[in-house]
Amino acid sequence: RLSLGIPQIYAGEIKISQEVNISITGVREKFQGKIEHIAGAIDPATRSRQIEVVLNNAEHKLIPGAYAEVSIHLTKPVPAQIIPASALLIKQDAPYVVVVNKQHKIEFHPIKIGRDLGKTIEVIAGVSHDDALVLSPSELLEAGERVNPKLIVLKDTENKEKDSKDKKEEKNPDAENTRGKA
Repeated sequence: RLSLGIPQIYAGEIKISQEVNISITGVREKFQGKIEHIAGAIDPATRSRQIEVVLNNAEHKLIPGAYAEVSIHLTKPVPAQIIPASALLIKQDAPYVVVVNKQHKIEFHPIKIGRDLGKTIEVIAGVSHDDALVLSPSELLEAGERVNPKLIVLKDTENKEKDSKDKKEEKNPDAENTRGKA
């Protein structure tokens, strides 16, 4: 039995008996299971809905407490942008991104986070694919501040070049901007 939390944005897509694919760190074999139980409410602390998945573990390859990566097919896609985790800024206990507008001025956009994918983050509201994002934004940046961005190219998670345009902020060499689909 596997227990996990499903982010609120996906909670309505989960159904009893839905198939789930599971991979375990350190175990080469992939496993399949089915959703057996879905909590009746969203946990207000985690904004997720608990589910339980049953799977065959007759050979005892799965060890309690092991880290598992779970894949569940969703029928309705959730519109989202994938951004580098370094573009995330937590300000006043809320997530933001720093955007360079067309006038090359800094803007702070509040965002709604979907999934944390490690080096990238899924953003389900607050950013569009046309936004130029600042990577590793400095705490010293201020809204309305004028910057001089410089184009760079980012690679996606599979190390393929993206067809998006990317920017780098000259004012702060440690901060980078991204333009286009991240």
